[in-house]
Amino acid sequence: MAEVPRQHVSTSGPNSPVIGTGATIHGGVHTYYVGPNDPPERKYEVAVRLLDGGMSRAAEQLLAEVLATDYGQRPGVCYHYLVATLSDRTLSALDDRHLQALGNARQLVAKGGHPSQESAEDFLDRTRLGSLVTLIDVAMGISDRATDAGVRATSGTNLEEMEAAYGNLPEKHQRHLDGLLAGPFKDEMFRRTADRVREQRSGDIPGRKDRVWKFFEPDPAEPRELGGAQVPPSRSLTLVRWAGLALGVVGTVGVVVQLGLVGAFTTLAIMLVLTGIGVPLAGYARWQRQHRRTLLAFNHDRFRGVLGLGVTVDPATMAAATRTVEEAFANEAPGQQSWDPMTAGLRQTLAREFAFLYHETELRNGHLRWLARWHARQTRDVWSGRLLLAYADTYRERPLLRRAERFAVALLAVAAVLVLVRLLPDGGTESGLPLLAAMVGIALLWYSQPLLRARETTYRIVSRERTERYQAERAEWDRWCAVLRDRPTDQEMATWLAQDVLVFRADMLRERGIPASEVAYVLELTTGAPGASSARVSYGPIRYSRYVLTLFLLTATGIRYFCSELDLTYGEFHGSSRRSIPYGGLREVEVTEQSIRRPAATATQAQITSGGVAAATASSTEVHIQQRSFIVRTDTLGTISLELGDFGQMRDSGEPEGLVARLALDSTGVNDALDVLETVVVDGAAWLTRELHRRRGGGLWGREPGRIGAGPEPVTEPDGLGQDTRPGSVW
Repeated sequence: MAEVPRQHVSTSGPNSPVIGTGATIHGGVHTYYVGPNDPPERKYEVAVRLLDGGMSRAAEQLLAEVLATDYGQRPGVCYHYLVATLSDRTLSALDDRHLQALGNARQLVAKGGHPSQESAEDFLDRTRLGSLVTLIDVAMGISDRATDAGVRATSGTNLEEMEAAYGNLPEKHQRHLDGLLAGPFKDEMFRRTADRVREQRSGDIPGRKDRVWKFFEPDPAEPRELGGAQVPPSRSLTLVRWAGLALGVVGTVGVVVQLGLVGAFTTLAIMLVLTGIGVPLAGYARWQRQHRRTLLAFNHDRFRGVLGLGVTVDPATMAAATRTVEEAFANEAPGQQSWDPMTAGLRQTLAREFAFLYHETELRNGHLRWLARWHARQTRDVWSGRLLLAYADTYRERPLLRRAERFAVALLAVAAVLVLVRLLPDGGTESGLPLLAAMVGIALLWYSQPLLRARETTYRIVSRERTERYQAERAEWDRWCAVLRDRPTDQEMATWLAQDVLVFRADMLRERGIPASEVAYVLELTTGAPGASSARVSYGPIRYSRYVLTLFLLTATGIRYFCSELDLTYGEFHGSSRRSIPYGGLREVEVTEQSIRRPAATATQAQITSGGVAAATASSTEVHIQQRSFIVRTDTLGTISLELGDFGQMRDSGEPEGLVARLALDSTGVNDALDVLETVVVDGAAWLTRELHRRRGGGLWGREPGRIGAGPEPVTEPDGLGQDTRPGSVW
């Protein structure tokens, strides 16, 4: 998963949704990935997922490639291609390619098939394809208005046939076919669908609220051990220790021999006792004091943020680590002013350790966010217990050790004086050389050995603490992975969003008393709310924790505008606004795009003809969108602005340029909305009049509808927006 800073662009007016640019990327998920050498079976599988994930145009493009292969002769490929084609399109928007695909579908259905002659999957898909073709045939003769033709078309045999065909299709595909329905049948099907979705949604929401947030959590990177602390090499101390040992042994042996020769056995015994007590006591006391000093300095450096790791970290990695740690500690702050200055050094040390152990992309993409949060919580618990500086008391200087060291030195001094007093009267100055050698050797050992020993024991303790810390991090990683195990898939997120959008639309229609059949076209925009969490899987669209839902309902009397904010976690709608816009009130749609257009390599594309689907070689242009802004100006709503930021930041490694932007345009409904709105701006009410005429079968398919009579042509007024003015007509 990858986390990048959100970049919400300021918009003009309260009706301006935002397409954000920050997202956690689940790079290990390959739900929508298609490799260049993948077989058609894999492309078909991914295309179906794209369709279920709300990316109809991407699914249509991939299915067109599959149609050009032998695998494209399977009825399931043609069926899903038609569903993707009809999704978010009016019938008048279909071009020759789509009509030819429909003709090929008729041929596949006409071939028939028996369960014993084909697989169960192919037989089911052929049955569904036949139902879809039937639904299209019936829809060609239906007006959205209850004209005489419409009444006849939605009654009796035709209504039963249409209902049976529609009922044979999966529920997840029915929502793509809204443009095929009309009249009372459309009202009834929409009511049934809304009731079913409400019931299903009410059962899903209790479990949804415990899972949605997990989709926005990056995959936790496995913790790594900082490693055992290495004892800093010190050749000089080692040489001093060995020199002191040699001098001490030689000197002590010389003193013993001298005292034995003069018969000073009592002095010898006293010297050995004092030395036997003084040397170990002095060494132990000095080692303990040095050991405590070293640990105190180590912890103090860590607390102040100046603890070095012996290596230089990359500045970019350090910056990413600092951002990760600072964000975690800020979120866990207890709300007291002393928290920030007291933990500043610890945050710096932790960031340096992260930069040393982990790669910059892991930090930048949020994979260490869980670990930073865990350390922040641990630090907060210690801080709350007033134990953040407990190390200062644990390793402070102990007066008893200082006194013990001084006492041991005094014992050694007394032993030296006794030996010196006994030997000097019986010999010359040279008789004191062994004692001098012993004293120098003991002094060198007293200086070097405790230092070396303190380093070894100190770093052994540090290594043990690091091992314990790694084990605790590992346990937290296991726990966190278990928490995220039931993270929802992208398909589930898409399904929940589609359910919420449908319920919002049904609520608005019911509250305003607008039958579904009166809506000629629906434009749905699902854009991220400011400040919402966001995430996506590789090759998938952006999903948000909160959405701004915007509906434009094109009716005979004008455009109905509805807007609300959706909390996807709880399925709650916060606030709402609505406006009515006459067709003349939609003044302008402005599109500004920053993009790069490059010649694309020659590729094989699907060419749909009356004779079937074939592969054709063609050259095209690659368009890499870097930024795109949309401005819709109206007389009553003011300005509605949307802006796509720099989606290059949200690319996962290996993803093509411009992919994220294309998916954003597809999944949010922006592309389809702009196409329709631009047409409405230019044509005004004439667009609706023409659309209704085409929906009545006025030459759209190049032939008259088959079994459904067109009925007398309704009379329309020039400014009647296509409304039937005959007596008894109903909208």
